[in-house]
Amino acid sequence: MVLFLPQFSHSTEISDPFVNPLEKSLSKKENVAIQKEKDAANLFIPVIDKSFNELRIEGIIGVGGKNFLVVKDPEIEKVYMLKEGDAVSPDTKIEKISHDEVILVKYYKEGKELKKRVIRRKVDKEE
Repeated sequence: MVLFLPQFSHSTEISDPFVNPLEKSLSKKENVAIQKEKDAANLFIPVIDKSFNELRIEGIIGVGGKNFLVVKDPEIEKVYMLKEGDAVSPDTKIEKISHDEVILVKYYKEGKELKKRVIRRKVDKEE
């Protein structure tokens, strides 16, 4: 028996005509999400119950030689003051707060090794 394939077929994978392509694509996305979840490093307990990306940075306040980051939850209008060392997510903490910048450190796993990525966020100063 000989199987003839169309000449324009570049794929070596033969598709199953009974598999829903949408379900197949969703299951691939779920596998990627599970893999990303495994790569995340859950090291800290966040001081705020909201995602840091959902908060708006309002500014920086200097008190007694220390700087505090002022963030606001735009949904409930609640304001938070964060200090150096505070965890803003299970894998991210505030490393340093200067007069115009916040430095965050995000930890992640690469294989069995724990690595970190530095994130710098400029804070606009109102004159």
